[in-house]
Amino acid sequence: MNTPEFKEELGQVVCQLRRGILKDFSSMLRRCHTSGGDPVRGDYQAYLTAFDLRAQERENYDTG
Repeated sequence: MNTPEFKEELGQVVCQLRRGILKDFSSMLRRCHTSGGDPVRGDYQAYLTAFDLRAQERENYDTG
């Protein structure tokens, strides 16, 4: 999945997050309070995970 198209789309997602809720700690704190989160200054606050839907569909099909 490490294709140029994937890298481009992932980069766009990260840029949007950095302009929004990941802009600074205050922005993240506001978002977390509205969704029940609890950020701690200095800790890793967000993790981004990507899944290949086609691979998941194949796996589900194979296990039937």
